[in-house]
Parts: sequence; structure tokens; C-alpha cells
Amino acid sequence: MESAGLGKRYVQIGESAPKGGGHFKIGDPYEIEGVRYVPAADPSYDQRGVASWYGDLFHGRKTSNGEIFDMERLSAAHPTLPLPIYVKVTNIDNGLSAVVRVNDRGPFRDGRLIDLSRHTAEVLGFKRSGTANVRVRYLRKASLDGDDAFERDYLSTRGYSQYAGTTDPDGMAEVVIAVGPPGPPPVPPLPDRPDRSAIVAVAEATPEPTVIRGGGVGDVAVTGAIGPSSSEDLQGPMIQAGFFKNHANAQRARTALAGVGPVEVAPIAEQGETYYRVRVGPFVDGITAAAALLDVADAGYRGAKIILQN
Repeated sequence: MESAGLGKRYVQIGESAPKGGGHFKIGDPYEIEGVRYVPAADPSYDQRGVASWYGDLFHGRKTSNGEIFDMERLSAAHPTLPLPIYVKVTNIDNGLSAVVRVNDRGPFRDGRLIDLSRHTAEVLGFKRSGTANVRVRYLRKASLDGDDAFERDYLSTRGYSQYAGTTDPDGMAEVVIAVGPPGPPPVPPLPDRPDRSAIVAVAEATPEPTVIRGGGVGDVAVTGAIGPSSSEDLQGPMIQAGFFKNHANAQRARTALAGVGPVEVAPIAEQGETYYRVRVGPFVDGITAAAALLDVADAGYRGAKIILQN
């Protein structure tokens, strides 16, 4: 028997819902329990408030834009934002964040800003408590085909385990668990040079290896494409946090940005001086890099820029 007022359940609990299948929607103003809501496109949306989550009761039922809700995916309901779009949700209490697909309306409870899927609550660390103080920022429109690569790529560059949908050796679905120390990060050192005029909003070719001597680091071969082995074949965009004269400050910046993605610290010789360049990445595409740029700026590096690699 279907729950009254919730509509048909197309997918049973424990089964995955098909991706996409909905339509783009803003909608007319509406009223629920005496509260008037006015849906609107708002690319500048950046609000703080309380998030809650929903799961079993709505799993497998249609969302407000015609998709089928899957509580094991990264999705959300919002009373006024367009559907579907991507937003970045940050748990202010522990610093964990995720990119989620907004494809439903709600919550309609006083004091609630956004309603997240059960899985998103797990990722952000508040499933047990039920609510969390969050920051919600508009990112961009989402495709109607339901492709969730953007959400998964965001998690994979931030120290999360395998994305849900894979299975462990026993055949059980894995759960995405965020890792990282709770509480506010320490104040990062500021770059001596946030950027160079030669690499502002232009593609930068990978330089030939150069040997840097001095500066307390010995002889170091620099190619401009240094990174961990897991990312060395990826030639996507990077985020340049800045240049530091002091090697220790560059290493502190590496620590402060480690939760955003792979961080490289490379000594660069320029006009007789050695600077330590700090970059984050590479990322799979510009959209993922743009989302990560918000994290880098939040960490204190307001002059950070996206750099394209040839």
C-alpha cells in the first residue's frame, strides 16, 4: 500500500533508481502552511542555515522535476532554487563538503534551509544527529541525463573513499566516508607573490626541466608538472595558490590545502631568486577546478587562479 500523498514508489528500497528522466523547472510561486515560496534562478545564491535529510519514505518516488529519488545518491531538495542544479554544501560544524544535485522541493519546516539525501548526510557526517549547520552555494545547472560524474569527481579529489555504487569483496555496497580533522583550519601563511603577470588567465605550457640550486633544498629538477603518481597522467587544469620565498611556509600551505586535492610544491628560479610555487590539482575538468577554487579561497588564498596545462 502506498503512503498517502507521497505518490507511487517506482523503485523499491535497496534498489538503485534510474538516473535522470526529469525536466528543467523553476516553477511559479506557491504557498505551504501559510509560507509563500518564490522559485527563481539565482546564480549568486550563497546562504547559511540548517540542513536535514530524508531517505526511506521517499526512496523510489518521483521528485518535483520528475526524476526518481535515490537516497543513496548525492541529491537535495530546496524550496526555491531551479531544478536540477548543482550546489556545494559545506557542513560548518566539521568542514566536510560535497557537491549535490538539487532535484526536489523542500524542506517545508521553519528554520530549515535544505533537505539532503540520506547518503549526503553520511558524507557530511550528520546522519546520526539528523541536522547540521551548513553553507549552500550555487554552482551551475545540472544535465538532465542524471550523470553524477561531477559529484564523484569532487569527492575523489578531497580524500574520500570509493564512491557509493561500488562493492566490497563481500558484495556489500561501500559507503563514502569523509576524512579530515574537525574544527577550523589554522591560519595559512600568505604567499609572497600570489601570481605572476605572465600567467593570468592564459594557458601555460609545461617548461623544460630546470635545476634549482640553493634555498636549502639541494639540487631539484623542476618540470612544472610535478604531482603524486595517481595524478601524473592527468593534464587537466590546476589551481595556483601562490609563490613563497620561505620553503617552510610553502609546506604549511601544502598542509592547509591537502583536503582540496593533490598539492605540489615546486622551486622556481626567477631573476636570481628562488620561489616555491604551490599548486593544487590537476583536476579532471574546468568545472571541477572551479568548485575546488572556492575551497582554496576559503582556506585563505584569495589570489588563487586556475591554470590550464598544455
